Amino acid sequence: PDGSDVYNSIGAESRPAESISASKKIQVPVITLDDFAAEQGIDKIDLVKMDAEGVEERILKGARRLLAQSIDVSIVMELYEPSARLCGCSTEGVIRVLSELGFSMFGTDGERRPASGVDASSSSLNVLFKRE
Repeated sequence: PDGSDVYNSIGAESRPAESISASKKIQVPVITLDDFAAEQGIDKIDLVKMDAEGVEERILKGARRLLAQSIDVSIVMELYEPSARLCGCSTEGVIRVLSELGFSMFGTDGERRPASGVDASSSSLNVLFKRE
């Protein structure tokens, strides 16, 4: 819409409803956070800020080991169910992965949110996950 030729296409193959495209395709190698951390000798992290256009669940599944080792890590992210579904993921899946690792979910107001009944279907929801 702004004339830019840049397009974030994470998960685009599974989002056929999108009509945006760039003039050329560049493929880049990917690696899980667990594998990257192991290669770099990183054994813990303090903060994750994630906005991955619906593939947050996949990223978190590839970071289970690192997140389990990072006892005091905080994770800030945007949840939006339509984008997640277009990528074969779900906000429920994000919450499940993080709950299994002992995380609780909080709103931007600092109030704890229940892990069930989250509605990110009509607008995005900014949340914080941390262990209590």
